[in-house]
Amino acid sequence: MNSCGRSEAGVIPMQALVKELLQISQDIRHVAVSCNGELVRARGPDLKNGSSSDEETFEELVLGPTLLTMVRQHGRANRGGCVSVVIRYADIDVLLIPVTNGYVSLELELNAHPIDIREKVRRILDERFHPSEQKRWFQWPLVAIE
Repeated sequence: MNSCGRSEAGVIPMQALVKELLQISQDIRHVAVSCNGELVRARGPDLKNGSSSDEETFEELVLGPTLLTMVRQHGRANRGGCVSVVIRYADIDVLLIPVTNGYVSLELELNAHPIDIREKVRRILDERFHPSEQKRWFQWPLVAIE
């Protein structure tokens, strides 16, 4: 069973988390959650001109983790940590949010507001994994596999 973290009620299924994140905004085209090398993803219902499955797989398994590793290391050394990375391509933005043992990736329409969407993702992760805590969300190991 693909699961992502613990809540007070138990293990959170990754597929349920992906579906919930996809509902944040109509500007989200694609969501992927990766934990300990397991990847779960879903596309928005009205996707036009979407990436090919091979492109998405490359981005989710190679490009995203590599970029996040570099940015996290630099952020730890010089900037107090990495909260998120936004990559603007010609036709989309990709929002990467590092979490313990993986990351959350959201493919966004260009008219989307990545920081607003990141904050909505943050609230969902906080509710799921640390509902009673008051620390800043990125200080937590947000997602962990049992």
